Amino acid sequence: MRIEECFLKNGGEVDFGIWQRRTPKSFRISLRWNEEKQQYEVYKHYFRLNVDEVAFSSQNLKLAVEFACDIANNYAEQVYGTPIYKDIVIKAKQKKEK
Repeated sequence: MRIEECFLKNGGEVDFGIWQRRTPKSFRISLRWNEEKQQYEVYKHYFRLNVDEVAFSSQNLKLAVEFACDIANNYAEQVYGTPIYKDIVIKAKQKKEK
């Protein structure tokens, strides 16, 4: 999986799976950039309630991605018996030289 900082900062979101699909509590784990707070947010979106619950926020993209992977891998281990997010590539925006 490849996560690009510029994609997130342009309004994109990265999903880390939909969990508990066949239950009323089904949700997805996602990562987004919050422009107002100037930080990345890992959140759960509960489909039935149409509510977002922020689980973690940080100005550091790497920390936010690690947190999202940890949550998703915990669910994956319960469902599949193995973590599913292992090889994540983070592409940060390059700073321009003067």
